[in-house]
Amino acid sequence: MLSVSTIVFAQMDVSSSHVMDFPRHIEITLDESIKQALDSNPEIKALRKDVDIAYGEIIEANTFSNPEASYSTKEGEESDEKPNVEFELEKEFRLGTWGPKRKAAKAGYEVAKEKLRASEQKLVQEVKTSFFSLLSLEGKSELAQDVFKLNDELAQIARTRLEKGEVSEVEANILEVERDRSIQEKKSLEAAYYEELLTFKNLLGYSSEAEVKPQKESYNRYSEHNVDDYLDFAGGNRPEILSAQNRIMQTKADATLAKRESLPPVTVGFLYEQETSGEDLMGGRISIPIPIFDRNQSRIYQTKAASQQAEAEQEGIRFQVEREIRATYKNLELLDESIDIYEQKMGPKLEKTLEIYKDGYQNGQVSIFEFFSFERQYFEAKGDYLSLLNEYAQAAAELERVIGGKPEDIKSMKGDRK
Repeated sequence: MLSVSTIVFAQMDVSSSHVMDFPRHIEITLDESIKQALDSNPEIKALRKDVDIAYGEIIEANTFSNPEASYSTKEGEESDEKPNVEFELEKEFRLGTWGPKRKAAKAGYEVAKEKLRASEQKLVQEVKTSFFSLLSLEGKSELAQDVFKLNDELAQIARTRLEKGEVSEVEANILEVERDRSIQEKKSLEAAYYEELLTFKNLLGYSSEAEVKPQKESYNRYSEHNVDDYLDFAGGNRPEILSAQNRIMQTKADATLAKRESLPPVTVGFLYEQETSGEDLMGGRISIPIPIFDRNQSRIYQTKAASQQAEAEQEGIRFQVEREIRATYKNLELLDESIDIYEQKMGPKLEKTLEIYKDGYQNGQVSIFEFFSFERQYFEAKGDYLSLLNEYAQAAAELERVIGGKPEDIKSMKGDRK
């Protein structure tokens, strides 16, 4: 079971005239980013129209077909005879089809809604992934600036010691090279940040010139639930599962409808005729086609196969969902453990040891090569830590997608059951 805590991509308080800062942008929160993406994404807009179209199918299924009226006149053979007038009103009825039509239309509407929700959740995951990737890159860039600041400080110390004859010019030059290399590293990170920022803007529907960037935010390290809780929750919330269930209902209703439509429709008509002699005739008519050849065999066969196909697809989706949840949960569990190792053990020791090495170099007790060896280890560990935070944020976003909701909703779901 994973622990619950909060991770913050904290901003480091460092500055330097030698290293370019990120351009100033309007900061946007994660919730604002998600809302903007959902409002502007063209694929989501199109899927919303699919839901509207599916609702139109419900309206159609609840609407009876119109009766058909015909009227005709025919002049009499003699000039003094009245014209012959005929009027007919008829309506076709298909017995037992109204219920299955309504069920199929309602299930199709639910399928369309779940497809929309699945696409929305996928988009939310992509936005979160890009959002936290940008924060991670910004943190790494600030870390590179820390490297520059430290190496610049040591380069100045080396120059002072060089003037005193305590170190060689080679050693002083090495420190200056390392300082310049840290600038190059930050430039590389800035390039990666700019590329990811373009992806972020595109997800939100902004132009590449839009001056927006993610605002630093915290997120939960969860979960207080075990993997079985997630599997249970996904069964009633994952859009693909619910869509598959409704698809089965839809195909079964279609199969029932196909069988009902194999019965011939009944047409009932009312007739009125006024003959040339002036006599009025009224009557009724019932017509039923004889299903000798076409008994809707093709449609019955197709709908039966579609129903079996939907059931097979549902089984495959359930296996896929379980596999995704278990893999994501395990990944989060391992990342959680790695983050704890750094925060509780490695991080404090690294900070303390760095100060020892700095003092040792300044006092001539540590060589430049020993110091650089530890310095690389120190900043690589901090960079790995930022990568872990980013990976965890992305895995957390993936968990929300694979279970079909937020883990905190599991508690409310359990409460509803009680």
